[in-house]
Amino acid sequence: MAIKKNQAGLWVLAFDLHYPKLHKPSFNAMMDFIKYSPAPIRGFVFGGDMFDNASISHHNVRRIIFREPGAYARDTRGFEQTVLSPIENLLPKNASRVWINGNHEHWTRQLVEENPELQGTVEREEIYNLAERGWDFRDTGESFNIGKLLVIHGETLKGGNHSKSAVEMYAQSVAYGHYHTVQRFTKILPHNKSDKWVGHACAALCETNPVYLRNAPTAWLNGFAIVEVDEEGNFNLYDAIVTKGKFRFAGKVYGAKNVK
Repeated sequence: MAIKKNQAGLWVLAFDLHYPKLHKPSFNAMMDFIKYSPAPIRGFVFGGDMFDNASISHHNVRRIIFREPGAYARDTRGFEQTVLSPIENLLPKNASRVWINGNHEHWTRQLVEENPELQGTVEREEIYNLAERGWDFRDTGESFNIGKLLVIHGETLKGGNHSKSAVEMYAQSVAYGHYHTVQRFTKILPHNKSDKWVGHACAALCETNPVYLRNAPTAWLNGFAIVEVDEEGNFNLYDAIVTKGKFRFAGKVYGAKNVK
């Protein structure tokens, strides 16, 4: 695996915002960390399902209550104003910016496949001009390497032990979202005692009690991931689990502002 030495530093991974179902206290805590982190942020990754896309979901074809007029355009504008531009304004100018589509973004692709006349008008990577704004765009099912850590959305994984599925499917250490919870599995390599593969499921930045679960208990957690990478590509991944709008990292409290 080729390691990019210029990736060394502190990275932030944000999974499953499901805008407009964004959990604002957790998002604010992440923004607080980006602004006041102990070292400059080297890179930021949107890890998929940035949008909920309920208004175009195939699950809601017959549930018109979830398909409000103008919802798709409203969510597109709201994400730009509430999430995308504020993050861009906080990140250092030289920070890497990566956008990975999740399965909820894939519903836009399905919309275009069923209505090809919409091609070029609804894809948010084009609406936002992500390439021109310096974002490295990866479509649904694609990935991004930070040193020895592979970042995916996670929709390809199966089973309750999805962290085990991750290392067995991708044959390396993997960080992913999709499941909205934290889970770990370590793969031991008998031919290499020093090298281990770890599957890291990461917490979500969305609300944790969606309507479709009908108030059922879940293992969903609010938060994001902090990754520190060295010049050889080795890394440490820290779960920033946000509780009541705040979390601790390296002895400092982040967040807890405008908590509702």
